Amino acid sequence: MKDAIRLLLIAVVPLCLASCNRESGPVPSENEHAAETHDPLADDQPAGAEHPAHGSHAEQGHGEDGSQPQPQHGFGQQSDDTHGDHSIHVESPVAGHRSPHGAQANHAHQGHDSHSDAHPDHSEKNQPGSRDKHGHTSRHADDQTTRSRVASAATDQSTEQLAAELENADAGTIFARRILPILKADSSSSCTECHFAGVELRDFILENQAKTFASLKATGMIDVDKPDDSKLLRFIGRKPEKPDPLVEKVRQNELVAVRAWIRAAVREPGLLKATSDVQVGTSLPPEVIRHARRDRVLSSFIDNIWSEMGRCVNCHNPERNRQKIGRNGFTKEDVDAISWIVPNDPAATLRELVDSGNIDMDNPSASPVLTKPSGLEKHGGGPKFFPGSPTYRNFLTFLTDYADITTGRYRSINDLPAAPDEITLLSEQQLRITDIPADFTDMPLQVDIYRRTPDTQQWSDHRWATGFSRVNGKQHVWQNPILVAAPADSPLAKEFRERKLLPPGEYRIRILIDRNRKTEKDPAYELGDAEFVAEAHISGAWKPGYQPPKIVQFPRARD
Repeated sequence: MKDAIRLLLIAVVPLCLASCNRESGPVPSENEHAAETHDPLADDQPAGAEHPAHGSHAEQGHGEDGSQPQPQHGFGQQSDDTHGDHSIHVESPVAGHRSPHGAQANHAHQGHDSHSDAHPDHSEKNQPGSRDKHGHTSRHADDQTTRSRVASAATDQSTEQLAAELENADAGTIFARRILPILKADSSSSCTECHFAGVELRDFILENQAKTFASLKATGMIDVDKPDDSKLLRFIGRKPEKPDPLVEKVRQNELVAVRAWIRAAVREPGLLKATSDVQVGTSLPPEVIRHARRDRVLSSFIDNIWSEMGRCVNCHNPERNRQKIGRNGFTKEDVDAISWIVPNDPAATLRELVDSGNIDMDNPSASPVLTKPSGLEKHGGGPKFFPGSPTYRNFLTFLTDYADITTGRYRSINDLPAAPDEITLLSEQQLRITDIPADFTDMPLQVDIYRRTPDTQQWSDHRWATGFSRVNGKQHVWQNPILVAAPADSPLAKEFRERKLLPPGEYRIRILIDRNRKTEKDPAYELGDAEFVAEAHISGAWKPGYQPPKIVQFPRARD
């Protein structure tokens, strides 16, 4: 019986060095890349950076000709804590969610710290290890397989049973049966609970027990005088604020096993005398490790894409698109296949976008989630934004960064993208410009909106809002929801994340028109002073919603 229990130990899966919680290191802002040189896993900082709440909104799309949009509702009635502290935006690897196809798993939509990889099986790419339309094996599908094994292993043996079994075991036995298999495992480690890339447990383990012990001791991960205070054990014990119960079970078993190995190892003179010149741990700098953390990536997704989902909800949200079933030949299966939004759950929505092939890891600019709503590819819902717009650049920024993270393209701090200077978030306020000259028919028009500062009576140096769409030549009008804008990491940015509305006041509207259609040739081109044609002023309150918009007459164009 004892031998049988020992054999079960082989099946129990890898330990976790870095489960993210508020004690495992602050997430730097997009404008920070600290020049630290120590091992990132030897850092005792708290894990989550606060990110203010992202409220609901009522954004509208627009027709391809720039015509006035039909009213749409916001992306769901989200409570203030829906997008709250991003330290809890770490995905629990086993917890479930209700998929847009009706598959029910255990997900209560409590914040964003507990999400599922139990995606609907509406295509082969959702099967573990299957390939998407680009020929890539789904990372999330592989994670799901790994996590299923983790969950299965977690039920094989209770923590108490494992502790009793290992209490008198020698270090070599524990290492061979509990630690070495991590090095040889094909599946990803449980580090992926907190990191998209850059941290793998196998990087901290060598084939030889003595060299592993010596290397970990040399890096300060093992305390030979106080083995129970070893930094390695503190890392294993860290967890999200609301960990998944099955993952927590695994984590506790890992903690028991590694503690038992360290306790046994420090009692063996041969191991204490062992030396090693082999470095263990990741070769990536701390800045790259932190950049790939799930809470930071999810924060970027919320700012750049999730905040724009009001444009997409009518077709892609399963709570809103059921009326399409039976219309124009659409079957339930057809509608389910395009339901990639998981209501109130940005982390699960990101997974759905990946698993449904809407993000192209090889060529992010060709991702359907970008090309279809921007009108570069046929889209049943028509264009929702246009190339050259802040929304287009926001989407492209996230998609490129996400692809580079998950494919391991970042190897040094110099590889990381530049921190953004500004955030732009889709608001509930609409602006309409009337009496636009016929010369500007169908041309891309952008507004940059500046506020008069009440204290100084001076115009702000930075824009408070912007908007981009095409002129409706038939009606000589331009109407679009505006995006509130603020310098990244500023107090105003925090305010706008909490409430995406311009306050009452006096505003200057600079009108830019892409007369040479540069944005059609280069979708990432940003309009500037060269495209400036006119300026208008507005004041007073600016009510949210499609009706009534804020209306301004087009002023005389600059010669």
